[in-house]
Formats: sequence, structure tokens, C-alpha cells
Amino acid sequence: MPVFINLAHMKYPEFRILVLLVLFSSLILVLGLYLLANFKRLFRKHIRNELLRKNIVVWMVAICLVLSVSPTNPDFYRAISTGKLLQTFLIEIIAITIMTFFVFNTTLLVFKNKRIQRMSFRKRMGIILFTIIICTMICGIPINYFGNKGSFKNIELTILYNFYTGCMTGLKKNWKFPACGN
Repeated sequence: MPVFINLAHMKYPEFRILVLLVLFSSLILVLGLYLLANFKRLFRKHIRNELLRKNIVVWMVAICLVLSVSPTNPDFYRAISTGKLLQTFLIEIIAITIMTFFVFNTTLLVFKNKRIQRMSFRKRMGIILFTIIICTMICGIPINYFGNKGSFKNIELTILYNFYTGCMTGLKKNWKFPACGN
């Protein structure tokens, strides 16, 4: 979760490192968009269990999309300047994994509910949007707690950031929710 830092004391990476980061981020973004565009077809022949397949593909998409915007996070540059980039990526991947599986499976469970399926399209998509936003915010709280070594430091920023992330994800998912058969 974003933490505001004093930029005057931060070592900036060299230009060539920034160019590599932009190229890496762009490639990861393109890969994530490719995975998203081919969501229904990926691994169909190799993974017969549909729920497992969807979870793996959603996880891969989430990893790609979040890692592609990692350089916009001030913690990323702090990790570069302190030599902890690999550790930062590992922690970020663990957090993405937890959040993705929790939010995706909860949303899928809500979507498959028979009562909700009988509702109008608008109501159904409103409930899905609400589920994604709330689950993202709820999941961010323990991640913040463990990420801050047992403290709720900056919890309001975490909740706000996760509200924003949930809204963006939910609005995108509501237009086309391929995991749910839309």
C-alpha cells in the first residue's frame, strides 16, 4: 500500500534502469492484457477443473497488471535504492495472491447464487461491483497489518487505496466478467 516518503532523501535510479523498468512494465502489461483477452481459452486442454483453471488465469492476470504498475509506487523506488527489490516483489506477489483468490472466489460465489442470477442485469452487476469493492477493502486490512509488522499504520490510506482498486476492478469486471460466463 502506498506510503508517502521524503523524496529529498531518496536516491533516484539511473536513466538506463528507468528505461528497463518502463520496458519491463510495458511487456508485463501487454502479457496481462493478452491473458485477459484469452481468459476463456487459456489452459482449457491442460486443466480440466474449471474453477482451478479460472483461479490460475485470474491470478496470472492480476500478477501481470499489478506488477506492470509497480514502478508508480514509491515503495518500489525505496526497494531499488536499498537493494531489496526481489524481497519487495515477493511480498507484493504474496499480497496479490491472497487478495486475488479471496476477491475472485467470493465474487464468483455471489455471482453463482441462484437468487442473484434471477435479478435484473443492473441489480446483479451492482451486487457484483459492491462485492468486489468490499472484499478488496476487507482483504487489504490484514495485508496492511502484516505488512507493517503488526501495526495498523496508515490503515486509512490502505482502505482508501483498496476502495479505489476495488472500484476500478469492479467497473472493468462489470462490463465483461468472463470468469462468470458474461
